[in-house]
Amino acid sequence: MRRILIFCSLTISESKFAPKCFKCKEPIIPKLMDRNKPSRLLALDKDYHIECFKCEKCNKQLGPGTKEKCYPIQNILYNQTTIQNILLCYNCHQEILM
Repeated sequence: MRRILIFCSLTISESKFAPKCFKCKEPIIPKLMDRNKPSRLLALDKDYHIECFKCEKCNKQLGPGTKEKCYPIQNILYNQTTIQNILLCYNCHQEILM
């Protein structure tokens, strides 16, 4: 049996014109039940889903509502613990492996 998916015009217009998450590349659309909760975070001139705004190294959630602050280096998101645990080249900010 083939399923037919039907979408209302509001859903279609939101997904077509909604900003895309920099991390997952999916449209950022407020959830129907949580329209009063923020679903988008703007950082470094890029849009993110709240749940996609994480440290690239340890995957800890960053930003509002968490204890973790964002420390971006060359548009890569890190938290403070990760920054303290990795060595970065002063000039190019690439990780130095020991």
